[in-house]
Amino acid sequence: MSFTQLESSAQKQTGGVATAAATMVNSRGDFLSGLRIARNSSVPIYHQLKNQIVDAITEGTLNLGDPLPSERELVERLNVSRMTIRRALNDLVTSGHLVTRPGKGTYVQAAKVEMQLGRLSGFTAEMGRMGHRVHSKVLRGEVISAAGKLIERLRVRSGDPVVLLERLRYVDDLPTSWERSNIPERLCPGLLKFDLENGSLYDVLRREYKLVLRYARQSMEATLSNWDEQQLLQLAEGAPILLGERTVYTDNDVVVEFGKASYRADRYRYEVTLLGEPPDDKSG
Repeated sequence: MSFTQLESSAQKQTGGVATAAATMVNSRGDFLSGLRIARNSSVPIYHQLKNQIVDAITEGTLNLGDPLPSERELVERLNVSRMTIRRALNDLVTSGHLVTRPGKGTYVQAAKVEMQLGRLSGFTAEMGRMGHRVHSKVLRGEVISAAGKLIERLRVRSGDPVVLLERLRYVDDLPTSWERSNIPERLCPGLLKFDLENGSLYDVLRREYKLVLRYARQSMEATLSNWDEQQLLQLAEGAPILLGERTVYTDNDVVVEFGKASYRADRYRYEVTLLGEPPDDKSG
């Protein structure tokens, strides 16, 4: 490539960055100028600000990754206390709409993905049910020999063939989880020929191999991300993750899958329904 071509390419890239930066500044300016506080309203001021930020994200005035005006700018624009501003922003950080980057400010973040514990369904089906755009990238797909922990978890013999499938899962174009699945090959010969980037693993197991996925045992714990997780999930060094392990069984207790998954802690929220004890039957 000639110097002239290099210079032209650099100008195009610089122009693209400048355009993106200008768009970001304009969106923040539009948001700031559009803020209104009704002081006679029964709705608390911090709650009014929260609602307007959420509306701006929903309507596209503020987009993923956009910086919010600083606390000082919001204080001056609305003529309210810094404590009121901070309460609104902290609530939206907790809900997953915003993220605070120390020394840099507060930015728009995609809302957390809510998962229901107690439902045995695949990632694709669960996210689609909630209206998210989902796709996957297969990082590794091969048949390996069972060894170590897999022998016990899959109830197989040493050296038995096992399908290993590693996928990076995206929700609304953001990497959200890194999944590693191990399945006895005798249950699913030829599994890797199927499209497991755009399709559901569990759907394939049910449809093509007539496997009944009856129940699963799953654990979840909070931990710090390692280097691989930071690279794949685009996390900062030492960022927290949720680490899950799942063992899936058929209706006659045959192990179908043993898997591990690393979830971005800032993108997932798990919900559990707890049932109270039935009242004592004192009749008779």
